[in-house]
Amino acid sequence: MIKNEEAEDLEAIIIDQFHEVHLETTIPVNAISKMKHLKLLILDDVNSKGSLNYLSNELRYLSWERYPSTCLPSNFHPDNLIELILHHSNLKQLWKGTKHLPNLIHLDLSYSKNLIEMPDLTGVPRLRSLFLIKCINITRIHPSIGILRELAYLVLEDCKNLFHNLNIIFGLKSLEMLNLSGCSKLLNKRLIKKPKEAEHLENVDKNTSVIQLSTSSSVYAIGSLLSLKTLKLGGNKFVRLPTTIKELSNLHHLNLQHCKQLKYLPELPTTKKNKSGAYYGDLYIFNCPNLSEMEHCYHMVFSWMIQIFKAFLQSSLSLDQLKIVIPGTQIPRWFSEQNVGRSISMDLSPVKEDPNWMGVACCSLFVAHDDPTNLNNNFGSIGYNFKNMQVLHNSYRMLPIFLNNDLVTDEIDHLFMVFFPREIISLYRNVYEDKMGFTTGTFEHPKGLHLEVKNCGYRLVFKEDLQQLNLNMMFSENSSSKKCKLLSSDSPYIIH
Repeated sequence: MIKNEEAEDLEAIIIDQFHEVHLETTIPVNAISKMKHLKLLILDDVNSKGSLNYLSNELRYLSWERYPSTCLPSNFHPDNLIELILHHSNLKQLWKGTKHLPNLIHLDLSYSKNLIEMPDLTGVPRLRSLFLIKCINITRIHPSIGILRELAYLVLEDCKNLFHNLNIIFGLKSLEMLNLSGCSKLLNKRLIKKPKEAEHLENVDKNTSVIQLSTSSSVYAIGSLLSLKTLKLGGNKFVRLPTTIKELSNLHHLNLQHCKQLKYLPELPTTKKNKSGAYYGDLYIFNCPNLSEMEHCYHMVFSWMIQIFKAFLQSSLSLDQLKIVIPGTQIPRWFSEQNVGRSISMDLSPVKEDPNWMGVACCSLFVAHDDPTNLNNNFGSIGYNFKNMQVLHNSYRMLPIFLNNDLVTDEIDHLFMVFFPREIISLYRNVYEDKMGFTTGTFEHPKGLHLEVKNCGYRLVFKEDLQQLNLNMMFSENSSSKKCKLLSSDSPYIIH
């Protein structure tokens, strides 16, 4: 037991109840109030009692799961605080007015269901990341977020009642990640700078600058976020993406899963190398049943994939990863080795010493069936398992989409394509085994669903493949001019 005089001199407390299955800890928060010199406070999954009227102003790191108060103490002014993490808190408002936290870099209030609004952030000029995942009752973010010039990560996933003008974030020139998945109300509003821009829109008051659009509206100004690398818009109700998305030359990751009203895919940006000196690309278009003009969609997606391949080929840099999920009923013929079912064998012995061998491109055709007999409480996923290889990191092999029966209501076939660079295969391969193969495994069947892998295929990719690769080859049979069913022979989207 810590005595009162000892408590006042404590500088660090860490209680991780999550890993202590047989213990249940209750913290008297009034004891925390007496610790004037705390610099580190981590309380994970602990109960608390009493009222909190003071927190040490010497704190540098504060992580308190289930923080009990509705607001931070008014006398809390920690000039050296760097990270503030309050998951599952009882907060309604983080603080009142303006609080000066000149060194705060990371702020995470995720899963705080009582949080209504974010306060004035003028006093946190160095903030680089703001996470508000599943703060389901938050309705507004203070406009001062627009002056946070160092903000790089903004995650508002499943803030389903957030209803605010998105233009406040379009001046964030340092923003690298924007996650608006599940923010359907947020994406229905934009600022019209000139009244004449609204002349062709219905139900618009021409005398006001802020208008309410239907769910078919686009976030047109998103093209101004030139530093953006990751954009997640899943689970929203827009009909089309803005054409300005092609201006996002740093964009490597685009997630559009469960956008059930999405009808049209615009031209995708030309990808640059990332700061680590490598190329990578992730594109997830899953469970978008209203997506039309599929020939155009395939043209956009595979053109994007080809330009990444060719940029990779023309440089001395590596290709970290390339993963694509799109609707499709047939594996493209470019994947020269194909098999019915979820497994296929592979022999690397002819190519392992070939300096022109670049890696393996894999493709699987899968569908999620309705299965009310499956009562597993899982979200589910599928991914690639290679025979005679150590287990690949999930970031390479797993299907990175969210699966559950509440969202997946249409049994639509999809393609899951992954490129595994030679370096990754060599790193994880058993050096004594050349005969490999892979299985597209269903690691977990999500509740109410059954994941079926219908077909799979691969191609051993060489430099000359990438040099010659075009859409005609992607959809031709044995590199002839005959098109497969994905694109007809007279399609205007075939590049000859």
